[in-house]
Amino acid sequence: MPFDSTGLTPKTQEEILLELNAEVVQNVRNTTGDNTLIIDTSTDKPIGRLNSVVAKHLADIWTQAKLVEETMRVDKTVGVSLEKLAMLVGFTRKPASSTRGDLRLIGENDTLVSSGSVFSSLQEDNFTNPEDIIISLSDCYSANIKVGILIPSREYTISIDSDVYTFTSDVDPTIEEVLQGLETLINLDNKVTATYNPDVEFPDESYLRLVKDDQSLTMDVVLGSVLISDSVEVEGLVVSSQRGIIFGDANTIVNIITSQSGLDSVYNPADFIIGTIAETDSELSARVSSDYNTVGSGTKDTIEAVIDRDPNVRSVLVEENRLFVTNPNNIPPKSYEVIINHEGTSEEMAQLVWNTKPAGIATYGDIQETVMDSRGEEQTVEFSLATDLFVYVKVEATELDPTEGENLPANYEDLIQDAITLEGNSYNINQDVIAKRFYGIIYNTVEGIDELDVQVYLDTDPNLDPLTIGAGLWQDTWPVDRKEISSFATDRFNITVTPF
Repeated sequence: MPFDSTGLTPKTQEEILLELNAEVVQNVRNTTGDNTLIIDTSTDKPIGRLNSVVAKHLADIWTQAKLVEETMRVDKTVGVSLEKLAMLVGFTRKPASSTRGDLRLIGENDTLVSSGSVFSSLQEDNFTNPEDIIISLSDCYSANIKVGILIPSREYTISIDSDVYTFTSDVDPTIEEVLQGLETLINLDNKVTATYNPDVEFPDESYLRLVKDDQSLTMDVVLGSVLISDSVEVEGLVVSSQRGIIFGDANTIVNIITSQSGLDSVYNPADFIIGTIAETDSELSARVSSDYNTVGSGTKDTIEAVIDRDPNVRSVLVEENRLFVTNPNNIPPKSYEVIINHEGTSEEMAQLVWNTKPAGIATYGDIQETVMDSRGEEQTVEFSLATDLFVYVKVEATELDPTEGENLPANYEDLIQDAITLEGNSYNINQDVIAKRFYGIIYNTVEGIDELDVQVYLDTDPNLDPLTIGAGLWQDTWPVDRKEISSFATDRFNITVTPF
């Protein structure tokens, strides 16, 4: 069969017909022994017509053979054949995607908005939340606060991100006095904007509106027993019910289809990310050709996902350098570094890295190991080990007045330790430890806690006595480097709760 640089070269019907006619003439001459015999093979003669029919069928076979050959080329095949070929090198067609974005929900504190709730846009497109959303003061963007009980000479306290604001009422207090007093105190810090909103006709309906200045962050609000929340604003992910190009312009997703108690209104402050249609044949072909020829099927996300499946891996981080110069983290050109926290041996870690290594791309790291490839040849693999930073936690709290309906449980220390440890040990490599993230966990786990302060200290020594750590070493936030991972344990806590 004829082949060139593009593969099989099929014969045309004309070429085949010329060959058939020549063979017929030669066969007749050989049979008769007369090499001068003339045979008319023109298309208006029986032999010529017969050869034309045969030539057409043979040309069709050549064409089909070429199509079969091209099913192994991503730039030529289409449809299901292209999908099957792409799967052989680790690619799948990207399906149509849903439009998605963050929806703000406003309602009563502690309201659960169950997953699968339906909201709609002004264009009548439906959106649902894939996970439960809890409307909570512990993770909100704004909140309206009211005076629950008006008491003379009483402390009215609001804690925002662990910053405590306390206003003491007069002997003849008014709601206006209390809310304006808190407004003044909170606005001094320039972190949260507090605005007093009076209701002249119904003074009890007057409220203090709290809005986080940096709307990329949420705030944790804790109210004293004589204040109540009127409405709370939180954020949750929603996706369009249909895939494809569904628009989600800002302030257009405003309808609640699945009504539920405690949820008052919704809106989207920013445009949503518009969904896409399914990847076309030409797009899939181009992606396979580009990505596979560049870094093989082992993309960064794929390497992390495959390594993370190993039961001995707690966390893995891959940093790649596609540049032609060494990057700021000293990773050489066209190579990548796997940083891994693994409970197995160094040899086991090296084998994991080798099993996911793209062809032609070098590994880099602090540790070198030798592994055997599928042909029994030795290969050198480099990777880095994430160092454990052992977290010490100091919790100082005061007990809430038992008459306010909550009692501090006898095992509060165990509850606090278990809750923080469970949360902390889900942290990944290069994830900072931020003490304020534990406030909501403690309040949600342990009843009877009033004022609360949490600080952390990280060290490479796992056996320090937390009582001996100096006061100046405790911090609100502890940065964790790209080759470090925090490690929590219940015996590294210093918990003090002052009785009421």
